[in-house]
Amino acid sequence: MNGDLKRVLELVQAGEISPTEGNRRLAALRAEKPAEPVATPAPVATSGRIAVVGMSCRFSGGASPEELWQSLVSGACSVREVPADRWDIGRYYDPDPHAPGRTNSRWGGFLDDVDAFDPLFFNLSGREAQSMDPQQRLFLEGCWTALEDAGYASDAVSATSCGVFAGAPASDYASESERCGADADARVMMGNDTAILAARISYLLNLRGPSVALNTACSSSLVAVHLASQAIESGQCEMALAGACACSSGPASTSRRARPACCRRPGDATPSTAARTASYRGRAWASWSSRTLPRRCATATGSAAFCSAWAPTRTVRPMA
Repeated sequence: MNGDLKRVLELVQAGEISPTEGNRRLAALRAEKPAEPVATPAPVATSGRIAVVGMSCRFSGGASPEELWQSLVSGACSVREVPADRWDIGRYYDPDPHAPGRTNSRWGGFLDDVDAFDPLFFNLSGREAQSMDPQQRLFLEGCWTALEDAGYASDAVSATSCGVFAGAPASDYASESERCGADADARVMMGNDTAILAARISYLLNLRGPSVALNTACSSSLVAVHLASQAIESGQCEMALAGACACSSGPASTSRRARPACCRRPGDATPSTAARTASYRGRAWASWSSRTLPRRCATATGSAAFCSAWAPTRTVRPMA
C-alpha cells in the first residue's frame, strides 16, 4: 500500500493528474486496505526466576548465614542484657513500664563490635566514618560480603546494570552524637540520611542500576527484595543488591518502645511467647546476592525464595 500512495503523490507532483484526482485516488486506496500496524519491539523474554548467588548477614550472637541457621535450628535465644559498653542500664531501667524516659526491659539483641569499621577500605576518611550512622557502615560491609560470597570482586560489577534496594528505619545516631557533644556538619547530614544508604553502595561500586531507599517497618527487607525482583524481571537492571539493616545507637529509642502493647516476656526471643511484659529491640543486617535464571537453567534449578526473620540485605542478578 505504501508503494501505491507514493505513486499517486509522484503523479500529482509531475502534473499528470490534478490534486483533486490525487485526493480521490488516495481516499480510494485508504478505503480499500487498512493501514499496516506499526511494528513494536517485542518485550525481552525472561525466565521469571531469581537465583540467590551470594549471602551474608550479621545478627545478635552471630555473623554468618551458617550461624543464623544453627541458631534457628537449635532454638537458641540471642537476646541478652544490655552490655556495659553500650549504656548504663541502671540509669534507664524501671520496672514501671509507664515511667517517663525509662524502660522496663534490661534486654536486647546486640551486635558485637558494632563500632569496628575500616573506613579506608571503603575510601572514606576517619572523620566521615565517625559521622556515619552505623546502619550505613553495616550495610556497606554486608553488601560487599554478599558480593564476595557470590564470587564477584569489586571491579567485576563496576559500570554494570546493578540496582540497590535498601531498607532502613530512621536513625537515632545523629541525636545521640549531638547529645554527646559532637558538632553537626555536612558529614553528619549525609551520614545519617537513610536516603543516602542505597546511594552510597551505588557510588562506591560504580553501579548503573536503580538506587532505592525505603522504610516499611518490619517488612522493609522483604519489600526491598520484591522491588529488586520486579526491577530485574522488567529489565530495569540485570542484578541487584537488596535488603535492610536495623541498628539503634542509644537508650532513647529503647525507652520509647518500653510499653506493654509491644512487649515480650523478659529474655524470651521466641515468636510464640504469650505473656508480654517487657520490650526490647534487636540489631541486625543480612545480605543476599541473586540473579535471574536463564531459560536453559530454569527447569533444573527452580526459583529462589527470599525471606528472613532478621532484617536482611541481598544481591540480585540474572545468570549469564
